[in-house]
Amino acid sequence: MPTTPELRPLWEAIVDHVTDHTDLNVGDGHKPAGDAPYVVLYLIDGGGLDGPVGDPEADLTTVVQATCVGRTQAEAMWVRDRVTRTFRTVPIDTPTGRAVMQVRTATPGGVTRDDDHQPPLWYCTPRFPITTTPA
Repeated sequence: MPTTPELRPLWEAIVDHVTDHTDLNVGDGHKPAGDAPYVVLYLIDGGGLDGPVGDPEADLTTVVQATCVGRTQAEAMWVRDRVTRTFRTVPIDTPTGRAVMQVRTATPGGVTRDDDHQPPLWYCTPRFPITTTPA
């Protein structure tokens, strides 16, 4: 029977993963309560589907952007490093019936100063393609 991966349970698992393993305030598409440092997660690409001939849509690759915010350039990089390390070294507890095949760092994200905030904040936006497959 063909597989149809569901995006919402995977997204919730990703947000929970970063929340549980980074000790950071995490926003799901919006700034979390509290001051910097924090990270805001965005779903940049809802998913490319691929898979074997018998189940060509079994595998789902989604792209997550982590907007890493700090009071200084060094703090924004520290947030980025924590999020990157978490994605790359701690297995994501995926929804039932799915398994993570691969997490990559597509763009490490340079650091930019945001003068719209006073005092200014610093941020970087690494992106992570995450591929899941049926378990």
